[in-house]
Amino acid sequence: MRRAAIGLGSSLGDRRAHLELAVRRLAHTPGLRALRCSRWYRTPPMRGGTARNWFLNGVLLLETPLEAL
Repeated sequence: MRRAAIGLGSSLGDRRAHLELAVRRLAHTPGLRALRCSRWYRTPPMRGGTARNWFLNGVLLLETPLEAL
């Protein structure tokens, strides 16, 4: 098994609920094993971008049988 870190982020609706659902779904995906999840970080939208809402961001560390591209 290889380790992979996946960045997650949300800026719409119930951001925390969206991220926690994504973590649960990835953790229950056959072949993947969730190892750790960072805490959620609140970050402002980038200047000049179209997003207006603040983001919640984090990282999920997984084990996967997939190879890097």
